[in-house]
Amino acid sequence: MAAADALEEILRSKNRSRTVIHVHGWTKALSSSVIARAVSLGVPVVVTLHDYFAACPNGGFFEYPAARVCERKPLSRACLGTHCDARARTHKVWRLMRHAVQSSVGGLGQVRHFVAVSDFSARLLAPYLPKSARLHRVDNPVDAASKTLTRCASNEPFLFIGRLSAEKGPHIFAEAARRAGSRAVFVGEGEMLGRLAERYPEHRFVGWLSGNALEAAYGSARAVVVPSLWYETLGLVVLEAFARGVPVVCSDGTAPAELIVQGRNGLLFGNGNVDGLVDCLLRLRDDSLVSSLGREAFDGYWRNPHTLTRHCDGLEQVYAAMLDEREASLAA
Repeated sequence: MAAADALEEILRSKNRSRTVIHVHGWTKALSSSVIARAVSLGVPVVVTLHDYFAACPNGGFFEYPAARVCERKPLSRACLGTHCDARARTHKVWRLMRHAVQSSVGGLGQVRHFVAVSDFSARLLAPYLPKSARLHRVDNPVDAASKTLTRCASNEPFLFIGRLSAEKGPHIFAEAARRAGSRAVFVGEGEMLGRLAERYPEHRFVGWLSGNALEAAYGSARAVVVPSLWYETLGLVVLEAFARGVPVVCSDGTAPAELIVQGRNGLLFGNGNVDGLVDCLLRLRDDSLVSSLGREAFDGYWRNPHTLTRHCDGLEQVYAAMLDEREASLAA
């Protein structure tokens, strides 16, 4: 309860009639007790849905041992009997208990306002939110200050950026790149790094990059590959690639896929389908296609870029709606 007590101490110095609490995430760094305390004090709360913990006990709608999407209804009998956790079966029990607490005494069931970061995740989560919930769409900002078109048709490597874990599908990309005879560069780390590096010595594994090094990786890419097996919630890597004029090859069962217009700014392939990804990589040997996809990705992104200003404007609109609603309820 220390986090909740600290929050209450902060609120004592605030004008509660003009205050909202925005919780971006609590599953890894906070207790949901901050939500319950804010609700008990009558302060409006909005929660950003950066993951699927509001509905799914393991946060991913994903069976980690089987490396596949889970389509069971959360907390149903089928869900309770399925070993889906990335850790031990006993950890699933702990997650179920945590989920029950957060949904009841933890206050999540009393939250009215939620922010979704993609239409895809909003559709999945909406049925599991409180009946009175208002679901707002606010786009996340993208770090792309430089408006420079990458001449990706003159590049060779295909680029993966992300955690090297099974649900992200790096092994799908590694195998497809081998079969297609394509150069592959992996930016990121994770539990699969050692196995992938040993099995695919022809590929490059460069660890996490940032700043100029990451910019150089994008600038040297022919296309970015997003082979995720799980749903994801947005796909910032796709938007970062588009902002630089780099096309994207993406699996069709994940949130980033909604950003792809097939054959216009990228290519889609069946979720987990290595052969389908091979076909995409082979198609992108065509320099004119790569150039066309990259140009459309670039132009499409910059027609309405995901700037920090746009993000903040969206949040302020949510906060204003929450305060208006609170004022109206007090006046009723």
